[in-house]
Amino acid sequence: MNSEPSSININNDINNLNKTIHKSRFNENPEENASFLSIFTYRFMNPLMKIGVNKPLEFEDLYPIRNKSSANYLIDKFEALWKAGKDFHGGPNNTNSKSLVGTLNSQFGRQYHFSFLFKFIADASEYIYPFMIYKISNYIQDPTEPTWHGLIYSGLFMSAYLINTFFINHWEYRVYTVGFNVKSTLVAAIYKKSLLISNSVREKENKGKGNTLNLVSMDVDKVEALIQDFQYIQSAPLQIIASFILLFRLLSWSALIGFGSLLVVLPLNYYLSKKEFEIEDEVMERKDIRTSKVTEAINSIRVLKFYGWINLMFNKIMGLRDSEVKEMKRLNIYTSSLYLFWSLIPDLVTVTTFCAYTLLGNRLELSTILSSLTLFFILRLPLSLLPHLFSNISVGFVSIKRIQEFLLNEELQEPKKTLAGSTFYGEIDSEFESNNIAVSINNATFQWNFVNLSGDDDDDDGEESDGTTDKNIGKIELKNKKKKEEKKLLLINDDEEGDQSEEDEEIDETSGMEDTFVLKDINLDVSIGELAVVIGPVGSGKSSLLSSLLGDLKLISGGCALQGNIAYVSQLPWIMNGTLRDNILFGKEYDQQKYQNILEICELLDDLELLPKGDMSVIGEKGINLSGGQKQRVCIARALYHDADIYLLDDPLAALDIHVAQKIFKNAILPMIPKKTVILVSHQMYPLEFSDKIVTMNNGVIENICKYEEMSRETWEVYQFQNQNAKKEKDEEEKDVEEEDDDEEDDDDEDDLILEEDRNIGKISYKQYFAYFKQIGAFYLTISIVLGFTEPIASTFGNYWLTRWSDEWQKNIHKSLWYYLGIYFVSAVIRSACVFGSTLANTFGGLAASQQFHKRALTKVLNSPVQFFDQNLSGRIINRFSKDIYSLDANIAIYIGDARDSLLNSISVIVMIAIASPAVLILLLPIGIAFYFIQKWYLNNAREIQRLASLSLSPVLTHFSETLTGQNVIRSFGARQRFINTMNERIDLNVNCNLYEEFIAQWANLRLGLLCILGHISEALIGLALSYSITLSGELNWTFMQMSYVETQMNSVERLQHYCDLETEKLEGKETPSWPQNGRIRFKNFSMRYRPELPPSLNDINLEIEAGSKVGICGRTGAGKSSLLLALFRLVEADSGHIEIDNENIDQVALQDLRSKMSIIPQDPVLFAGTLRYNLDPFSTATDAQLWEVIERVHLKEKIKSLDCLTTECVWQRALIRKSKIIALDESTAAVDLETDAVIQKNIREEFKDSTVITIAHRLNTIIDYDKIVLMSEGRVKQVGKPSELIELVENSSVKLNTDQQDLL
Repeated sequence: MNSEPSSININNDINNLNKTIHKSRFNENPEENASFLSIFTYRFMNPLMKIGVNKPLEFEDLYPIRNKSSANYLIDKFEALWKAGKDFHGGPNNTNSKSLVGTLNSQFGRQYHFSFLFKFIADASEYIYPFMIYKISNYIQDPTEPTWHGLIYSGLFMSAYLINTFFINHWEYRVYTVGFNVKSTLVAAIYKKSLLISNSVREKENKGKGNTLNLVSMDVDKVEALIQDFQYIQSAPLQIIASFILLFRLLSWSALIGFGSLLVVLPLNYYLSKKEFEIEDEVMERKDIRTSKVTEAINSIRVLKFYGWINLMFNKIMGLRDSEVKEMKRLNIYTSSLYLFWSLIPDLVTVTTFCAYTLLGNRLELSTILSSLTLFFILRLPLSLLPHLFSNISVGFVSIKRIQEFLLNEELQEPKKTLAGSTFYGEIDSEFESNNIAVSINNATFQWNFVNLSGDDDDDDGEESDGTTDKNIGKIELKNKKKKEEKKLLLINDDEEGDQSEEDEEIDETSGMEDTFVLKDINLDVSIGELAVVIGPVGSGKSSLLSSLLGDLKLISGGCALQGNIAYVSQLPWIMNGTLRDNILFGKEYDQQKYQNILEICELLDDLELLPKGDMSVIGEKGINLSGGQKQRVCIARALYHDADIYLLDDPLAALDIHVAQKIFKNAILPMIPKKTVILVSHQMYPLEFSDKIVTMNNGVIENICKYEEMSRETWEVYQFQNQNAKKEKDEEEKDVEEEDDDEEDDDDEDDLILEEDRNIGKISYKQYFAYFKQIGAFYLTISIVLGFTEPIASTFGNYWLTRWSDEWQKNIHKSLWYYLGIYFVSAVIRSACVFGSTLANTFGGLAASQQFHKRALTKVLNSPVQFFDQNLSGRIINRFSKDIYSLDANIAIYIGDARDSLLNSISVIVMIAIASPAVLILLLPIGIAFYFIQKWYLNNAREIQRLASLSLSPVLTHFSETLTGQNVIRSFGARQRFINTMNERIDLNVNCNLYEEFIAQWANLRLGLLCILGHISEALIGLALSYSITLSGELNWTFMQMSYVETQMNSVERLQHYCDLETEKLEGKETPSWPQNGRIRFKNFSMRYRPELPPSLNDINLEIEAGSKVGICGRTGAGKSSLLLALFRLVEADSGHIEIDNENIDQVALQDLRSKMSIIPQDPVLFAGTLRYNLDPFSTATDAQLWEVIERVHLKEKIKSLDCLTTECVWQRALIRKSKIIALDESTAAVDLETDAVIQKNIREEFKDSTVITIAHRLNTIIDYDKIVLMSEGRVKQVGKPSELIELVENSSVKLNTDQQDLL
């Protein structure tokens, strides 16, 4: 086959996996009904192997999952055992005493421990080898012994080998089956648990989404590896004991002296293993933090680009990566030290044993020394594996501990049910159902654990009880009081030394952020069929009130009850990756009439006409190809289609154009009354008049409940000014404009926004190997190669020296004992030193290569155009920086080193046998030919199925990430089980790929082992060749398997290299330190398109914006408003024409410089994990005093305890700190209350009076006093003028507000 791989596309593999269950060409799994002989010989794999040798394997070529290996079956059993989990350390109510190991043992222990029987038989059969060698050696030296004795000895020898080959392979079949069943179980359990805990618990206790994804992508793999390695540990003592007993029979008390030397190194081994365990735990923690930061960067990529923070984020991630690599180097030093001592131990035992045997006056005979040498060969495997096993087991138990801690997290409180079917929490009035009440909250206090922005990670376990008394609140307040002094500094300081002024300290006294947000003494009854509107300032607890009804907040005291099922619309719309119809139906049966009616009242029919496949068009991850308003309307349609009894609407109308919002309120929400109950959070005024109840909240309490006509004058005045020029033009995001333009194309191929993931087929290109070795570096390569060649030479020489010693000793022409022992021990020390140095060079070189690939891939990804992130699912990208990077960190270099060492050892064995018996070489030729054909069958299948395994992991991670974002929506619609089933189907496919990857390896391993038996008749002819024949089959098998592992693991290099070759934005340009001076902007004949095949989004724009002017941008959805800002920040490059700022063509300015000189305030605020100071001033350009001054100027000081307030207003402080000459506002006040909006507009006029301000219009009062309004339509500037000149034109061409208001009010 051509060494160059060809590239094919798995036709939207991610989307296909998202939408459908894996369909196999096989109706059933042949393994289900296979005979014992078929399983024993892996014959059931033949149909799959035949497919793979003729063509690249596809998902449909794989066998369907076995029923008892499906995730649904396994997780049901696990849950039953986990919930009834045996208590190992405390009482039955102590959840912290649950043992994950104990639960897994209860579920899989019987079949797992039974499999050890096959390993025991296989290991026992090995001990027939030295006995037969002893007999054959005496047979060779005694010419009088009958020939048939030799045939019997040889027959027993081969029989033992056959037993060993078959039984060890069947053991691996059983262990791999258990291991991957455990993997399926744990992934399913982690996913299900993530739906049962709140976001705040996951963020606080588990360091965010990155840690949870690491549990799935890495930790479960380590637990699966532990399953196999643990039985090696079980068998190793038995092998050592058996070897000792046989050696004692051969060498008497000398064997005891030799084994006594083991005691010398056991304390050192214990110390090294303990340190290895501790460092591995630290490595995983740092890996979690880095993965979380990568995830954060991918999800916030637009903000990073807008602010010119790409380099900052890159440096932050690389700093975390450097810290991670530093710990891994420490880990590798300890691991290599273990390899050093455990490789030296067998030789140390050999030297001391033979030395003692000779000193005790015994005579060394050829049969004795060869039998002993065979036993030492057998003993060497468990001893040499011990460091590897201890390392893997320590890593595995770290992962078990991490998974167990996650599974022990406190879950959301599950509601109880009344006999009539109502749900309730805590204590409730038993008569609320008979009183026709839909929602009842009585004297309830709710607690919500917030993400701690100060970075304080104190453990809160034990601080909260399950009681429902006021003591809980007292504990919370006392705890917060104790932590206040620690947090007030951490909140603003970012690990930097610096003095604070007294003023700073005074401000700090009032601004320490608490861990919890509490709704106190809530009393609210909403009758069936009522419309209750919840109002209040930002951070008052409106959204938290709805979340408490969903069960997201912990009930501390009181009670809460709901009569009927719930439909929920969140403030930030959540869209699945799937078709638009799938997002609306959300698992419900399709009813055409009902569906069409909902599309109409949700104003979606016009949007469907723009989509090439209508409602069957695929919507990208997070609704990437829909505008913000479209996403919110889809979410409203989803809730309406659900036909619930109670609707919880968290300000969904704020994201819509005012005329669209009013139409939806009139046509969709109001008609539900009085049949349905609606609780609507709103900042708008028009719903108030139609409400049955108005709930006013502030600081986590309900201040007032009244009817519309009972509103106080003060409350009315706060909301009254909304109707003054109440008009909002909702623009789409930059990605939305791209897709709406794209949707106008007739070509169906343009429908799928998400690109398919590239997959290569065929052998890994030699270019990938060269690229990898180049990154390792000449230094590490040279050391590894030199030491790698020296080690087998020293090993072979040492064993040759033993036979020479025996020969000369018997002929009585020997020198002193210390002469022979000294030379042998020197060769052993040299060999062990080579193992240590080679292992260290391999691991350090592998880390160097991994670091370079990580750096190059991260650079290219972060600097890729925004279209790359729109077209690639986040799980796919994260997979590269978690799973693939881990393969480079821990696997590839080790596999390459092991493959080389095994090959050299095999060659040395063949040379030694050939010297002793040249006839063996004749048999090696047909064996080599057979090896070649088996290797071809194996590699063709193994390579492709490993690629399929990588591809099938991305949908698992994507679905996981998507679910974590929308878990409150999923729970509210009762869709938890449906999402669990979907996840389990993806787990089954991924685990199936991994399982059959191992079965393919064992299929080949068994057949290679049988080939090796052909050489044993001739190999058993003479002395040392006989002993080496024992190791030859193992070495050849190990060589073959390691070379195959290298081939499959290089897939990770291939995948990362693809990201290293990505096209980036145009970064180069001239530096402009003092530019811009004024902020004058000119668009000259400017046109822009998102992709070459699409029509222009901006067409021949000629626009001049004077320095220091305030300009509002208006226009309908799709008019090109956001495209104008994207062009200004060069997130999309010009198709023709150019933009000038202060007479400087921005195409010629360095991209980082350009973006850092401007500021944007987006509609959706984004905060990064870290301190508030880090979020406000990442480059540390301002002092603490300046930061607090800015906080004061944006009126954040009094609200700093509210997380909602922080996320909404923090972005304003960034713009103030940067002091940019050009400020862009992209509907940045859409989600704030009117009072805050008024404050923000005042800040714009005062703080940005010398800056050029470009605002995409939200309300007319926002831009009514601006210098100029630009009206856009279809990507062109339709008109430019003063606000007074354009108001009438805007109203007529856009929202027709007055008419809509008359119809509505």
